[in-house]
Amino acid sequence: GYARASAGPAAETHDVRRPDYRSPSSQIPGETMRSAMTILLILGVSATHAATAQQTTTSDPVRSATFAPNLHIALDSARRLESGAYILDLTTGTGSALSTEGPVTLQFSVWLPNGTQIQPLTPPVAHTLGVGTLLEGVEQALVGMKIGGRRRIILPPSLGYGDKATGPVPANSVLVIDVTFVAQGTGSN
Repeated sequence: GYARASAGPAAETHDVRRPDYRSPSSQIPGETMRSAMTILLILGVSATHAATAQQTTTSDPVRSATFAPNLHIALDSARRLESGAYILDLTTGTGSALSTEGPVTLQFSVWLPNGTQIQPLTPPVAHTLGVGTLLEGVEQALVGMKIGGRRRIILPPSLGYGDKATGPVPANSVLVIDVTFVAQGTGSN
């Protein structure tokens, strides 16, 4: 049997191999408690990291998209913005960096991830940043561009047209947009 501690015939007996958690005299020693907490902390951090990694992959529609080879999308080389947009600088440009507001002249071309071009390269068009005439994700991704710069922007649906089909763009579409910053200057919309 088990070794038992006894102080006499009327005393309560306890199994000395495992603490009786009902009794205040049988608390887990400090070192054992610290070890147990360390193990739980490590397991918790590992589980949280794994869940976060899985959530990032499954909740990032850009990472989940399959891109046509002709688009030359290398997400590992792209910079991911906090908003979820990805940017790749194709040409850096020169001069001062574009700010978040003001008049600019831009050129665009737009594709779906499957390689379907839905907007061929536009002629230079004047826009005023900060007034909501461009997709939110495009305005965010333009920040820092320089004149003559060309940037590939990959937008999740939430920064594009969302859950609404718009012309040739199906609902919940990731968009691939090439934009060239032609000039800083007077723009309208």
